[in-house]
Formats: sequence, C-alpha cells, structure tokens
Amino acid sequence: MKHNTHLPKHHFVVSSCKYLHIVNIRAPTLLVASTTMDSVYVLLLLIVSASGIVRNHRQRFPGPYCRDRRPEQCCPSRDDTCTVPIKDTVCYCDQFCALHNSEDCCPDYEDVCQGIPRPTTTPPSNPIANECYHLGKLYALGQSIKKNCNTCTCVKLEGSSTSVQSWQCENLACINDQDLVNGINTGNYGWTAKTYNKFDGVSLRDGIKYYLGTTKPKAQVVRLNPIKIEPDELFEREFLATDKWPLYIHPAMDQGECAASWAFSTASVAADRWGIQSDGDYLEQLSVQNMISCSFVEGCSGGRIEDAWYFLQREGAVPEVCYPYTSGTTKSKGQCKYLDEMTCQDAHVHKTTPLQSGQ
Repeated sequence: MKHNTHLPKHHFVVSSCKYLHIVNIRAPTLLVASTTMDSVYVLLLLIVSASGIVRNHRQRFPGPYCRDRRPEQCCPSRDDTCTVPIKDTVCYCDQFCALHNSEDCCPDYEDVCQGIPRPTTTPPSNPIANECYHLGKLYALGQSIKKNCNTCTCVKLEGSSTSVQSWQCENLACINDQDLVNGINTGNYGWTAKTYNKFDGVSLRDGIKYYLGTTKPKAQVVRLNPIKIEPDELFEREFLATDKWPLYIHPAMDQGECAASWAFSTASVAADRWGIQSDGDYLEQLSVQNMISCSFVEGCSGGRIEDAWYFLQREGAVPEVCYPYTSGTTKSKGQCKYLDEMTCQDAHVHKTTPLQSGQ
C-alpha cells in the first residue's frame, strides 16, 4: 500500500516486512508501510489528540504575516518551511494555500500573495440571527461548510434570547491534523512528521476503513508452531531484497480507497518469489484485482493473509496486465472475470504450491 490542508493530529502506522513508506502528511501524521510478507501482522497506532478550530482568523488575527516575511513574502509551489509565527503555532505563505482553502494559511495570504482584497465585512461582536462567518464570508442559517474532515452547519443556539447563531461541527478525528504534527515535531524522534494532501478532508475512521485492510489471522493460524532450523552459516546482520535481487523485486503498488492490503501483500510477495526462484524467467506482477474480485474474501472490506495464500494455491491468479486493478477508485469488489473475458494475448493462471519438507 502506498499506501492537506497544511494540517497535523491522528496518525497511524501500518507496518510489514517488504517496503516501508513513511508518508509525509502536512498534518496529523499517517505513516504507511506496504504489507508484502505472508507472515504479515498489521500494527495500527492511533494517536488522537484534541485541537481547537480557528474561526474567522482573518478578522481575529489580521497580521501582518506574509507581508512582513523575509527574504520573500510568498513561496512558489508547496513549501512546508514557508511559515510565519502566529500565536503559539505557524501559518503558511506558500502557493499550496491557493489550491486548498485551509485554515492554517496566514490570514493575509490572499491579499498579499494573490492580490485579493480582504473582505470589508467583519463579524459583529454580538452576532445576530442568520450570521455565521467563515474566512470572512457570511453564511445563512442551515448552510454548511467543511472544516478538514468535519461538516459544520450554521444553527441557532438553543436558549439564546437574542437568536445567536453559531457553527455546529462534527467531532471526527481527521488524518491530517497540523496540531498533532507540530506536537510531534517538538520532540526529538529522528524523523519529521508532515501532512499528505491525499488525505485532505479524510477522517481517521474512513482512513482505517478504506486504506488498510489486513485483519487478524484465524485462531488456528495463531496457534501454529514456529519452524525451527539450524542454518549452515550465520545470517547477515542486514539484508535488503531489493539489493540482493534488484531486477526481481516488484515496486510497491497503490491500493487506493480499497481495504485490500491482504491481496496486495500476497500477490506482490508471490510474484517476487517466482522471480527469484526462476532466476528472472518469470517477472510478471500478479493481478490483485483477480484476487479481490474472484475470492470468497470481502474484497475492499478487508481480508486475511492466510486466505489470500489459499486462493493462490487453489485458484491461482493471472498477470496484472490481463486483469488491471480498478477497486482503488470504485471502492468495490467488482465482478469476477474469466480467462475468455480478458483482453490480453496470453491470459494464463499461476498457482502457488505448498512447500515440501526440506524446501
């Protein structure tokens, strides 16, 4: 699995043995590792902390910020170092703000960096009915806005004698959360947390639902005894398969919004092993979509590693070129295709075989 406003807060780690991707997320941190060993166990570390939402910051903290920044006021493209202190955190003056209307952009970004004059309307100190403001814009009663992964609706405050209106927001933990990232980066952990724009507006709940997928092994698998061997020579202190077999190890694939890491890890490891065993005669990537659509596993709703290996042993899988991956965008398992429905010239099935004693 390759598996922003400029935001930090909740952060999860999926770890395994083949590829480790520390994904920069300009907000709560999401660290993702590709799962590609048959003995994979997924570790999910959720760090959740609360943070306040900045309301009407262009009016409350007018600055100057970007205007006084040196050596340059505004930075081209995305630049996570293009910041200015604001209260007890930082705000941004890079071009990323023009692409994402995020609340961690400096209050004077639009007028300094884009030449957009500030709204002349300012929210009154005692707002009256139908007056909810966000980034200088007035919203009517019942209208909604999106703040990161939470929907906020303008509602009338109950019990208010003056019909005061306010934003009522969901309280979902968001993957991208700048407060968490800032908090992590104050420590000395040997790495820097950042946000990742792929997860803009995505809640932690949906992140777990759509971007992970390997579930706990069955009880009988957990109870299996380890295999004990006496190696002829000592193992190397460090070993990396991509160094040993650079032409035989397949790159990590992006599973998109489908919780199918169980299929990606298994298909990738099987293809790598065939490449190594055949000394490069077989280098095709196996079709993950074949496994998702045609197995009895619930596809994009998660699955077990042992079930994926059983499917390869019993049914096998065709090459990726014959059955391309689509579930990452459709978020669904899809219909199983047969060989005569595939468009590639050489649609053939590859199966794994159980290891024999001594192998």
